[in-house]
Amino acid sequence: MALSVDVWSNCGSGTPNGKAGDRQGGGCQEGRCSGDESVGQVGEPGSSCWLCQVGVSNRVSCCTAVTQALMPLAPGYGETPLPHAELTALQTRIVDILDAPITRAAVYDLEQGVQDQVSEELITAAIEGSLHVDDLLSDHFVRDLHLRLYGEIWVWAGRLRQREVNIGVAPEQIAVELRSNLDNIQYRWEHTDDFTPRVLGVTVHAETVRIHPFTDGNGRTTRLLADLVYIAAQERADLQYDWDVDKTRYIQLLRRFDRSRNADELADFVGVQSIES
Repeated sequence: MALSVDVWSNCGSGTPNGKAGDRQGGGCQEGRCSGDESVGQVGEPGSSCWLCQVGVSNRVSCCTAVTQALMPLAPGYGETPLPHAELTALQTRIVDILDAPITRAAVYDLEQGVQDQVSEELITAAIEGSLHVDDLLSDHFVRDLHLRLYGEIWVWAGRLRQREVNIGVAPEQIAVELRSNLDNIQYRWEHTDDFTPRVLGVTVHAETVRIHPFTDGNGRTTRLLADLVYIAAQERADLQYDWDVDKTRYIQLLRRFDRSRNADELADFVGVQSIES
């Protein structure tokens, strides 16, 4: 399958897998995610949800730390109002708290605030050693990560893609491909010398991008997943990826991975930086 720029931007502007009325719970309910509870919940200490923690009001105010896994909107793109099909995929709570017309930029700000918080929590866990490579290399974790990043905002969060798109495997193959390929990567990490930590994380990223398991948000989810894997795999966790790269070349190398299933060149291309930078 050909890769599209959606691999890079993934600005949360997806369409629902089901019908317009297929909402679950309508947003924050005492800190519990309103998405598909079969894949986990977005939770936190206390009584407020992730959106409450990042300061959502009629005009959104998010935390200022921006993770490398989040890419900026193209100039002018953010002021575009969401079309009806995408509005129906927003959680009811989000529709209620954002000023009309709801723009891509407003939703992007929400996604950024949630991602900052989720990233900080999970990266800290990986650095401290409470989140291990074998925890990360599972289809359940990938779905739960996507849910945590998007569950308070979009109804499709954590749900595997149900329709054909111009990238990724066929919908009926996603579950098997995701599980079998992550299992294979874990086996090679534990029993061979195929991967350095740097190559391991990029391989996980490229493989999950190739599968394209979700309706939207695949790029952000898989870049954060790569950082977590890279950090957890290091004996002394002090480096993460630097995703500030040439987008055209990045997509070319992802296409090359699709053909070769070897991520060495892509891993050389994606830089690294100190976690503290």
